Amino acid sequence: ETVVIEGVNANAGINETLTINLDQSAAVTKVEIKNYASDDTDDDTFTVEGISTSTGVTLTDATSNSATTSDNNLTITYDAVTGTADSSTITLNSNTSATTFGTITAAGIETLTIDAIGGTDSTYALTAAAAKTLNITAAAGSGGTASVTAGNATAVNITAADDFTLTDTSLGKVFTYTIDSTLAAVGTTAASTVTATDITPTVTTGSDTLKFTVKGAGLATIDSDANWGVQSTSNGDTIEVDASANTGGVTVNFGGHGTNNARYNKFTGGSGADEAQIQAGGLDK
Repeated sequence: ETVVIEGVNANAGINETLTINLDQSAAVTKVEIKNYASDDTDDDTFTVEGISTSTGVTLTDATSNSATTSDNNLTITYDAVTGTADSSTITLNSNTSATTFGTITAAGIETLTIDAIGGTDSTYALTAAAAKTLNITAAAGSGGTASVTAGNATAVNITAADDFTLTDTSLGKVFTYTIDSTLAAVGTTAASTVTATDITPTVTTGSDTLKFTVKGAGLATIDSDANWGVQSTSNGDTIEVDASANTGGVTVNFGGHGTNNARYNKFTGGSGADEAQIQAGGLDK
């Protein structure tokens, strides 16, 4: 069964919360919330609770809604997520025009997938406190920007067939990024570009490795603004980009760091027009 809820901004200028509890509806396999235009400063919140991790949740800009600012929030509370390997998928359906959604919050999920579809861009914030692995996908024409807060995550995987930007708002434990920019340039159609810049892992006193693996026929732009600290034998950090499976072209800026660069900057290019930028005198080895 599918539950469809269409929102209406009944009280302009007031932050309101609509809670949908489905703990007595075991047959529900999908929940779709049709979003609506929000006030500039008074965003509402949809809360879905009492569902299993297998229940798909979709936040969509309704077909009748041509507003581009629908930044109402979505909070999902799943049942029975006391384990350490819970997984679930949330879909953002931007199907009329480029849409600014609000903050998507998913509690208790260790492997979380955000799937952007609909054919137009989605801009959103994501909070996933329990997530260890984040999978972010963007279908053809369905890119956009995700500002991500996931303080316990250790891996981020991005698959995009359109231009997509990852904004690191709190990804301090993530040292592993996999980027699959899938759309190749064909004729006058530009390739997809995945942008992951100003990535800021929390550097330890040991030897850390921040690694980006880039695949696909599209483009990618990468840098990190971390301050890697004073480098030494016991604190010899590494930024590594492996683009050997990419055919579109990867640009990495190894000079985007804070006060100190990592001791080792490693780059393996693919078959596209790759570019590695290194700050003059920026390496101590």
